[in-house]
Amino acid sequence: MKKLLACVLCVLLGLTVLSGCKPKMAEIALVTSGGSVDDGTVNQEAWAGIVKYCEEKGISCQSFQASENTKEACLEAVQLAVKRGAMFVVCAGTAFQDALPEAAKQAPEVTFLGLDCTLSEGAPANAVGVTFSEVQAGFLAGYAAVQNGWTKLGFFSGASDEKAVAYGYGFVQGAQQAAKEKEMPAQSIEVRYQYAADKNNKPENEALAKEWYQAGTEAIFAVDATVTKAVISAAEEFGKYVIGSDVDWSGVSQTVAISAVKNYSQTVQEFIDLSYNEELQGGVTVHCDASRDGIALTMDASKLKLFTRKTYDNLLITLADDLNGMASSLISKPAEDKSAAASGIVLEQVKVIE
Repeated sequence: MKKLLACVLCVLLGLTVLSGCKPKMAEIALVTSGGSVDDGTVNQEAWAGIVKYCEEKGISCQSFQASENTKEACLEAVQLAVKRGAMFVVCAGTAFQDALPEAAKQAPEVTFLGLDCTLSEGAPANAVGVTFSEVQAGFLAGYAAVQNGWTKLGFFSGASDEKAVAYGYGFVQGAQQAAKEKEMPAQSIEVRYQYAADKNNKPENEALAKEWYQAGTEAIFAVDATVTKAVISAAEEFGKYVIGSDVDWSGVSQTVAISAVKNYSQTVQEFIDLSYNEELQGGVTVHCDASRDGIALTMDASKLKLFTRKTYDNLLITLADDLNGMASSLISKPAEDKSAAASGIVLEQVKVIE
């Protein structure tokens, strides 16, 4: 009898141990293609939105990271999230562009949200792509810089894809708009304009930023996290300024004057809520611009002394409502060589050096 009880006890203990090793299950998941949920990029912003929503609603959540930045690895990470019980999966970044529709087809009972992803026609009804207006975000940054009194600016991007080009085009158009309103002389605003040869070559990118700062550049609008870090290092050495992009960079360095951000956290919460209320339209790509509170400047962390909250609020309303065609007239389509000179943008007060 004692032996039987001992055997039963061993079995029960074994089951307890095994149950304790079960993988964590979560209803809402974030899947990233690289980087952690505290890396200061879209990953962190998206995760913050998920956590806030889940804490308020009492819902479980978990994050997953793809082993590498490939379609196959991204798909595997998404599949793992679904296996762990996720019913709403947020995919952070353009790396999920191709994996998202396939994952949605494999799990029709799950809703998928792709940040910075564009869905093609005929996409599954349980998938939604979300894009943001980089051209409007860049416009706000350029406008603010000139309104702050700066006349020597820079635009430095780690990539020359459509999103990066839109940031740059928006930046020079914003600078032009502000200079025109201030009735400044022709070509009185200088914008050095460059795409990095290799965004991961920090020494080379930092050297270029230093060269610009030494030549008199007062602030550089940096696009891409890796390049932004290089520009910040240069700005710290020369006591100059950086304008961040995508997310709020103010916590990284005192040299960050302001950031042109995509409201990832707010957008994630909005779409999760729509899904839970069964009001989410799937199979489409939603474009988040100023009219949808999709982009903004980080005014609460701003170091721009001459660009006021009132000026910003009025500008944002004008852009959101497309007053005088401010939004609809913006050029964002990349020229063949990705340059500002060949873009068709009319610049009178702004001189672009490429």
